[in-house]
Amino acid sequence: MSLYQRFSIHECHPENGTFANFLGLITDCNLFGNAERLSGVFVAADPIPDDGVYGSANEYLSVLEAIEAAQSAGRKTFSMMELGSGWGPWISAAGLVCKREKFQEINLIGIEADPDRFVSMQEHFARNELIGETIKTKFLNGAVWDEVTTLYFPKTGLGDHGGAANFDGVDYRGVNSEMQEVRTWTLSDAAEDLNLIDLIHWDIQGAEARVAESSQDFLSARVRSVQIGTHSREQEGRLLNLFHKMEWDMLRESPCAFSYNKNIPSIEGMTTTDGELYFRNPRLWGQ
Repeated sequence: MSLYQRFSIHECHPENGTFANFLGLITDCNLFGNAERLSGVFVAADPIPDDGVYGSANEYLSVLEAIEAAQSAGRKTFSMMELGSGWGPWISAAGLVCKREKFQEINLIGIEADPDRFVSMQEHFARNELIGETIKTKFLNGAVWDEVTTLYFPKTGLGDHGGAANFDGVDYRGVNSEMQEVRTWTLSDAAEDLNLIDLIHWDIQGAEARVAESSQDFLSARVRSVQIGTHSREQEGRLLNLFHKMEWDMLRESPCAFSYNKNIPSIEGMTTTDGELYFRNPRLWGQ
């Protein structure tokens, strides 16, 4: 039996305007430009190669593997962070499964710079009843970075999931957007309330290597696994080199795709399909 099947549910009846995936996680269709067709639909199929809306099979697998590893080690606590969390699809998926699996303590941290998506994360958790004594949530409205500072983030609306924090107020894709100031947290500051973290999922549009490189000690000492969305070949190379030097295990990877255009101000802005890297910390995984 696959992990997808092990943790799936057999029946769900989402309201109109929302849809449910194989885990029973209910999501607002308005968060996407391509989800109106799913209004009131329970998508029971395994997410292979993806769920058809926002998530890949590997992203789901990283969550379910972390939960299974915690259970195999006899742990009753599960902790996860999501960087560039949007409405919190991955921490909410983990919370929903862990709640159903009777974990005694579930710690979930979501960091999102866009204020509208930050509100949608809170609404998403309420919709899925991820509130209670066993579930401890921490939502931070801002960006994860290598230092505590103030950056700029574009006002692009809920349908644009590609916004990135930056220093100069210029969109990395060359999009003409109004900018807003956002505060930042380092990984260790954001996770100050946690001991060990089972999984960090991050999708931060070109800052992934910068954050990882500045957080090596934190990652090695306190994080069991990471699922990273990548946005340029340069970012992938830096991450591969870093985690290799840190002696982590790479279990899955797929390179990003891009279309070269010299009129776009950054190579991250040329990315047409995000890449993925999944690493485990052998010193902590399974403990």
